[in-house]
Amino acid sequence: MLNRLTILPIVTFIERSYWLWIVFAIPGLLKIWRKPASPGVEFGLAFLSMIVLLWFMSTNFGFYNPLYLNPRHLIILIPVLAFLIALGWEEWRANQKLKRQLSGLILFGAAVSLIQQDWKMSVFQGTAFVLLYLFQGKKLVWATGIYLLFPALFAIQYQLKIKQYPTLIETLDRETSSSENPSLILTNNFLNFSKEVLLPENQIAQKLLFPIEKLDSIRLTPPPKLRVFIYDYYRHAYPKEQVDLDALEFWLKENYKLESELNEGNSSIRYFSKN
Repeated sequence: MLNRLTILPIVTFIERSYWLWIVFAIPGLLKIWRKPASPGVEFGLAFLSMIVLLWFMSTNFGFYNPLYLNPRHLIILIPVLAFLIALGWEEWRANQKLKRQLSGLILFGAAVSLIQQDWKMSVFQGTAFVLLYLFQGKKLVWATGIYLLFPALFAIQYQLKIKQYPTLIETLDRETSSSENPSLILTNNFLNFSKEVLLPENQIAQKLLFPIEKLDSIRLTPPPKLRVFIYDYYRHAYPKEQVDLDALEFWLKENYKLESELNEGNSSIRYFSKN
């Protein structure tokens, strides 16, 4: 919890390429601080409100549970940061001291990436530092704008690779529509949660899916046969599910024997029968 409320947000901003956006927005915030009557004051307040909420808010009223720092939760910062970057652009261009301070923050991001051995992000941060001193005037504006867009364009191919969504849907459809094997399918919690979207208007198929987090409810009366459908994307989006998967593996070893296994894309299907 201490890690989540202190350094983890900063590390996440750096890992997910938000760090440069935040660094370049600082002059805009400083301008608003010096001139509160600036038309950008609403954007400054919006950014500070969102950053505080993302950092400290709880997802549950019953107990304190900070928001998981997934990139899709942070994307709402980009429109506000874009305005602040434009608002403060001339501030640091005319202030060499401020420019050096921004350069230092960029190098800090590159250093953190180096420590984590994230070579791609380290090069990305370091290249941003070079741009500050390589281009001038409008060339710098264009170079920075295109450069900040680069991670978003790269993310398209990256997300296609790690999600392999068409293969997931094809495999899931086949497994849930097979009349030869109508056994229960233990699967990721987030897949079960999304089954009405993944298997629309097919309630029979939806009923076959069973979340691994509710394993205890079938321990007393385990089915004679079952399937385990694991979507490997959980490692990226929901790493905390590993606890449930570890418990599942232990239970399977005690009660079932593996009959066969199939891997398609980043999905794996294993077929078990009771000992």
